[in-house]
Amino acid sequence: MAGQLPRYYDHPKANELITDFIARKIRGRVNDPKTAASLIPKDHGFGSRRVPMEAKYFECYNKPNVKLVNLKYTPIEEILAEGVKCRDAMYDLDIIIYATGFDTVTSSLKRIDITGKDGAKLTDKWANGPRTLLGIQTAGFPKLFTLAGPHNGIRQYC
Repeated sequence: MAGQLPRYYDHPKANELITDFIARKIRGRVNDPKTAASLIPKDHGFGSRRVPMEAKYFECYNKPNVKLVNLKYTPIEEILAEGVKCRDAMYDLDIIIYATGFDTVTSSLKRIDITGKDGAKLTDKWANGPRTLLGIQTAGFPKLFTLAGPHNGIRQYC
């Protein structure tokens, strides 16, 4: 789908259109409007953060045993043996999975001293975010092919 809007990364109006489209899709897949609103990004456009490559991810929030707790509005006050105490409620849990954020796409490439034509460094080239051709190549690095690198797989969304 994103392949049909090739300028969505650097063209604000195109990104706004695709971001609105994604928001409508989320609202159509999540039954509770409050939960859907919490799942719709408001501080960034489509593709500027990790995109959920998913199958039924949003539908899981429709299950009776799943509840989204938006920590922006109900922050964690305490971690206890029996679960998590937030400002508005106590959540009994058997396990806590911390999703602290990570960079699976570019972090490994930035840790290697990759040098391209005329001594160009990949870390410098991608200092403001990665730029690739079809998610496979980067200008100035003719022998660097990233088969599972940035900008790959987004067309599968929705």
